[in-house]
Amino acid sequence: MAALASATRTARTTVVLVNYNGDADTRRCLASLAAAGAPPVVIVDNASEQIGFEDVLAGYPGASALLRMRENVGFGRANNVGIAHALRGGASFVFVLNNDTVVEADTLARLEAALDAEPTRGLATPRTFYLEAPDVLWYGGGEVSWLRGSAVAPGYGGAAEAPLAMTPRPVGFASGCAMLLRAEALRDAGGFAPRYFMYEEDVELSLRLQRAGWSLWYEPTSFLYHRVGGSSTASEASTSQRGRRADNPRLAFYLHHQTRNRILTALRHARGLDALRFWLGFPVYWTALLVRYASQGRLDA
Repeated sequence: MAALASATRTARTTVVLVNYNGDADTRRCLASLAAAGAPPVVIVDNASEQIGFEDVLAGYPGASALLRMRENVGFGRANNVGIAHALRGGASFVFVLNNDTVVEADTLARLEAALDAEPTRGLATPRTFYLEAPDVLWYGGGEVSWLRGSAVAPGYGGAAEAPLAMTPRPVGFASGCAMLLRAEALRDAGGFAPRYFMYEEDVELSLRLQRAGWSLWYEPTSFLYHRVGGSSTASEASTSQRGRRADNPRLAFYLHHQTRNRILTALRHARGLDALRFWLGFPVYWTALLVRYASQGRLDA
């Protein structure tokens, strides 16, 4: 792993972005962060074929670091590299943020305030809209469904200002698209599970934080915009919210990692009735999903 870094400065939050052949997205995200107060940022490049945002990073007004991986280690492990770098630098909070997002000026400040308000909150997560359709909700809080072995996000695809989406509350699932993590919670529970190359790593981390005694807080006054699918190229089976989009050229990749990782999550976290719901419900859910894909001709890809 190679690293390039600018001079560091003291700040409460360090932003971690993972880039994989997403130069245009990363440039746009950096520009929005610069306009939002330029918090320190760590970019972990997952062995992209080409990196073309160095000029923007060089001109970034805050502290910055570029960590280059020698191979694509996956979303969670790459974020862990950035998280470790941020914690070594003394960050009180780490903002795990997809590089295909655009933040508002007060996005981060409102999340920090949410964690300041209650010391048992280990994570705060914002309301998220589609970048291409800002009035449409992508994430407005979520919970884990053991019938699926994954998460559900009530209101997904609906109005961005629906009553539930506007309700601040504890949640059972926070999307890895944008999560502000308390340093103490990360040291206590750890980062993303390294066995998860892609998909479901945010579900597992959400559950692990809660098992360690930390709560997850959804803060709708903090919001940002997400170019859904931008953080994964077409060559790596892009999905939108928890697998609702599977019209990609490598559906087998998606199905393999989704199935494997949901089973890993259940083995680690499902107990009692939750385990019963998963082992009875998940095969039915997944079979129905495969039948639907087959009927739409997607399994031919």
